Amino acid sequence: MSEETKKAVDAAVAFAGGADILSRGDGTIAVPGGSVIVVCRRPGFRRAGIEHKGLEIYADGDLSEETVAAIAADPQFEVIRVR
Repeated sequence: MSEETKKAVDAAVAFAGGADILSRGDGTIAVPGGSVIVVCRRPGFRRAGIEHKGLEIYADGDLSEETVAAIAADPQFEVIRVR
């Protein structure tokens, strides 16, 4: 098994059923499985027709695969898929 495949399997196991985002000011944000977390390095930056906050959580199905790919391809963003 390649190192990349092992990391993907480890992440799938670790995040099965959801994840929690821990924040200093906002407390814990529960993120259900299937969600997509978008972190924008420049809040207010636009990509894929969306003005992005610093952190946004999208429910499963809110974004098309093409939209997720377009956002993930931009260096201003990190995209985290919760399985």
